Amino acid sequence: MNKVIGGKETFMNTLMQNIYKGLENPEQEYSMEQIDSRLTELQQELMILVRLNAKTVLDTRVYDKEYSTLAAEIELMRENRQKLKEAQAERALR
Repeated sequence: MNKVIGGKETFMNTLMQNIYKGLENPEQEYSMEQIDSRLTELQQELMILVRLNAKTVLDTRVYDKEYSTLAAEIELMRENRQKLKEAQAERALR
């Protein structure tokens, strides 16, 4: 149990770095592969966060903030994916 709780701070720091890295340039264009890869990463990070919370019961404010941040980036990447699909379809029709 101490290992899980002791590693929580390191995990949270890494998680935050990954989140900020993903949010650095939201207007940047991504390829479909990059979007899919990032979505997979974010979904895995979200599952890790949920599991960590289930095992250690994180501070509710911290958990809610991290969950919301990840969920927002997932939504952003899904929107980017949809826009890219629409742009590709539009180019194909020309």
